[in-house]
Amino acid sequence: LVGRVTSRGVNPGFFSGIGNMDLTPQQWDRYSRQIMLPEICEEGQRALLAGKVLIVGAGGLGSAAAIYLAGAGVGTIGLLDWDRP
Repeated sequence: LVGRVTSRGVNPGFFSGIGNMDLTPQQWDRYSRQIMLPEICEEGQRALLAGKVLIVGAGGLGSAAAIYLAGAGVGTIGLLDWDRP
């Protein structure tokens, strides 16, 4: 979403190509509060569900970011960390 969201909301045409993926009733219940926001709306939630994120480093910032991204509904989250056991 970086670079495509303005202070007035999402640029027109941003969600083209997301497809007609319908939200399940469980997804409506889970994400209803952010779907109500005009900056996100249903199309934005679909984009989040179709989105992919790679988090490099699972320390203090990376682990918190993963929790927030999962809660927001990002579809695929990858974690990459170089810590040794």
